[in-house]
Amino acid sequence: MDTSITNLFSDDQLPEAWFCSQCRKRKPREDFVSRRRCRDCAMLRKCFTCGERKPITDFPQETSKGCLKCRQTGRAKEQKAQRAALRYANNAEARREHNRNFYASNPMRYIARQENHRKQKRIEIRNIVLDHFHKVCACCGESEPLFLTIDHIDGNGNLHRRLVGKADMWRWLVNNNFPPGFQLLCFNCNAGKYRNGGTCPHQEIKRTLE
Repeated sequence: MDTSITNLFSDDQLPEAWFCSQCRKRKPREDFVSRRRCRDCAMLRKCFTCGERKPITDFPQETSKGCLKCRQTGRAKEQKAQRAALRYANNAEARREHNRNFYASNPMRYIARQENHRKQKRIEIRNIVLDHFHKVCACCGESEPLFLTIDHIDGNGNLHRRLVGKADMWRWLVNNNFPPGFQLLCFNCNAGKYRNGGTCPHQEIKRTLE
């Protein structure tokens, strides 16, 4: 209870119904956790990404501004990237001038920072692709991410690479919304499929056992 209110009035002089500043409703005094917020509103929080008021259990932390759903769908990160792009567009020349000055005075630090940024971006894109294909080899079930690679199901990888040029295949899949015809294979299954004429030896063994 607000001390300024209790100093002015005794308990029997306080109004029976208080006004909640969030839900804009009058409720009994005992339903309030503070002078301006009722208990129902205290259990809700606004997500700054989707704009909806949700239970506090839908947020990963007490100080989180985005709900779990927006984080899992990537909507929060997408909006953050859009805001960053807008800030850069509004100050493009100033940012370019800043980068030129920084490179001139700290060339090695600038190069290291750019390389670290590219590395983090590659890891992020790779994780997006791995999550899409459930982080498992489609043939043998290998789940170690370092062993997994992209495979063209129809075996037309050479033709596809000629069409798309030198584009990174992981990035190409993300930019094109994961078109059909691709899967994750471990390096063993991928190499075995190539050397065995388009069929992984694991599949031939399974057919024999059946």
